[in-house]
Amino acid sequence: GNPVDTTNVWGRRLSALNGLALVFLNTKAAPTDVACDVQCLAGHFRVGDVVTVRDVWGNTTAQLKLTAAGYTARAVPAGGCALVTLSQPSGRTVANNHKAP
Repeated sequence: GNPVDTTNVWGRRLSALNGLALVFLNTKAAPTDVACDVQCLAGHFRVGDVVTVRDVWGNTTAQLKLTAAGYTARAVPAGGCALVTLSQPSGRTVANNHKAP
């Protein structure tokens, strides 16, 4: 396979939102769905959590109950990306299991 024909998810914890910012990258030649499954979200969210998903560039917001499938950015354009934030109500803190170098 072509090494640039792939997808990737990058994220960063957002303390102010009690959540994460996620960038879904698509280097394929056609639009494709890009997923951040439960392993991708591990240490931040759990299956069953209800999160607010905000499409930053699309300026849309929705509520989602997380399953093992996590969150999927749909039809990310060829050579493009999508940017979303996932956040929870202030009653539960998003874990941060990543240690600084």
